[in-house]
Amino acid sequence: MSHVSIRARLIFLSVLWLVILAVSSALLIRELMRHSQSLAEQARLVSIVRTATTASKHFGDLKYWLTDLAITQLASSQENAAAAKVRLDQDLKAIAAVPSEGVAAIGREVDTLTDLARRAGEAFSGDDSAEGNALLAQARSRILNIDDEIDTIVAQVEQQALAGRDASAREAERVVELSIMGGMVALALALGLTALVVRSITVPLKRLEGSMAAITRGELDVKIPPASAHEIGAMTKTLGMFARQPDRAGASGTRTAARRRRDPQRARRRRGGTARAEGGAGQSNPGRKDGIARPAHGGDRARDQEPA
Repeated sequence: MSHVSIRARLIFLSVLWLVILAVSSALLIRELMRHSQSLAEQARLVSIVRTATTASKHFGDLKYWLTDLAITQLASSQENAAAAKVRLDQDLKAIAAVPSEGVAAIGREVDTLTDLARRAGEAFSGDDSAEGNALLAQARSRILNIDDEIDTIVAQVEQQALAGRDASAREAERVVELSIMGGMVALALALGLTALVVRSITVPLKRLEGSMAAITRGELDVKIPPASAHEIGAMTKTLGMFARQPDRAGASGTRTAARRRRDPQRARRRRGGTARAEGGAGQSNPGRKDGIARPAHGGDRARDQEPA
């Protein structure tokens, strides 16, 4: 990770947290959708149970009015029986999706019951009480069969609803456990990577800070951390150049001071040489004054000693 820039590390860390958040949200949304579907299925089953209960009530109305119609042959009984059969048929259509065979059996039994009640009414109208009573007995057995079928349908649907409820509860518990475990694993992974990234940034910075503090105190020979390819490496290179700069400045200052010490000596030597040169010239031409050169006495003596 030391060869990766700090910007790339922070971007990676941010993307990691976003991915964890997105995955957690997606899993949570999926489980919520599944739970919502389960609740919808349970609501449908409860509605079927309610409809089956209503069908049982409507069938009670139908068997009452059919029996009354068979005995009394009243038009009102016939109308009420027909209305009760229509309502029962609607209920059977509503609950036909779950136990279709039972609903079909109920439909057939209702048609048979209606036919038996009609024939019993005809028998009573023809003063054939024995036939009418026999037909009514058959109708009563059909009524018992229909009641049993309706009760069976209600029990089946209720059992399915309870089983769906239990399955939903178990699924919810499983989802909670998986969510807790997955969240802990994801959190541990994210925190571990976060600590690693933060440490990879803070440790070099702390070393660099120590080197800067030492250089500020004048300890120019302090060990500077090795430069790397990221931003802290660039700061380390700059600090190294800053630490070497006083050595160059000191060497330049030493050379400058040496030159300054040598320059006065050279000037004094030049001034001393000039003075000696001027003194020697005065001794060799004593007659020179005001810019006019006069011959020396030694020269006259030399001329006097020349042979005649």
